[in-house]
Amino acid sequence: MATVTHYLITNRQIDIVNGKEVIHRSGEERAVDDARISFRFARYTFDPEKLNDEGTVTLVPDLLPPVPVVETFSGVLIPKSAESVPERLRDRGGNPQDTEDLTGSNQVFMELFRTLKKPDSSNVLFFIHGYKTDLDVALSTIRALHEKYVRPDSSDIQTIITFTWPSRKSLLLYLDDQYNAKISGYALARVYQRLHDFLSELFQTTHAKPCQKYIHLMCHSMGNQVLYYMLKQLKEDRLSHLETFKQIVLVGADVPYNAFDRDEPLNSLIGLGERVHVYYHRQDLALVASTVTKLRRNRLGRVGFKDSAQVPDDVHEIDITNVASQDNDQLVKDLLQFDKDELIQHWSYLSNQSVIDDIQLVFSTGKSGFEQINPPYRL
Repeated sequence: MATVTHYLITNRQIDIVNGKEVIHRSGEERAVDDARISFRFARYTFDPEKLNDEGTVTLVPDLLPPVPVVETFSGVLIPKSAESVPERLRDRGGNPQDTEDLTGSNQVFMELFRTLKKPDSSNVLFFIHGYKTDLDVALSTIRALHEKYVRPDSSDIQTIITFTWPSRKSLLLYLDDQYNAKISGYALARVYQRLHDFLSELFQTTHAKPCQKYIHLMCHSMGNQVLYYMLKQLKEDRLSHLETFKQIVLVGADVPYNAFDRDEPLNSLIGLGERVHVYYHRQDLALVASTVTKLRRNRLGRVGFKDSAQVPDDVHEIDITNVASQDNDQLVKDLLQFDKDELIQHWSYLSNQSVIDDIQLVFSTGKSGFEQINPPYRL
């Protein structure tokens, strides 16, 4: 099989090694709340047939601020008028530049748009990882996601975009991860705003049409805190919500169980997608530990909603406590270096095939096949 390419968005530290930009790998850095250096984009290429292939990460060149969206690319986009292409985006012949000449977010967004416009293309999975994840674990997680969610013939996922933030690899640094998740949520809000600006310029200045493909969102563990603080920042900035995602899946959510109550940030999450699905497991031992560190505040990923009456329509909780355990995936155990096998329940989206199959069903149909769903799906 040929190599595959997925994408990273990161606010991890960027180092210079032998004159080349690389993402910091030690897992010891902290998130920096600085809009000038808030995030970078990268491509991650590997061969899924080679178990030992760690792949190659290539950072996309970046400029601050980014240049405007180029109005043409390989015939996919046509400018509404010649004057709509800024002078600095023209080549020596006066023609619009290729997408490869763009930088940072615009280059990646345009590349993805072109890919999704192809007739044989499929959908995108946007993933936010949780705690205990340095860069190497994040890359291994992408390879596992590819194996579980891209390779199956029944899958409608083709491309994975992972937001990787400065999560520490040690469980002992959990509180540091909480701080990093908060700052990373603010950085992700800037990513969302950049996407908002890109799409606005794309569709207002060109004849480009939506590609009729979907982006699904999946957040795991403390990645839900990143999402929580992203939404909090968007509310403070009064940025309008675009329905960016099709299905939104929250697994093992390490946020308070009242996070969907009125006036809480996640209450507005449904404005970003068609339907939200919250998977929780009452025996999630990782979230038991989180409850203790958070002054005994119950966690959404372990007990579900505090008050369903305050939860918006089309937001559903799915109890997977009684789903038969299939947590025997040695790849996942090796990936996460568990001290206790029981902790693997927290990573059911990778380790339990029944849960994986159900998430795939959600992506393809918008509905879970499990019985314990609250509230029931509307017809």
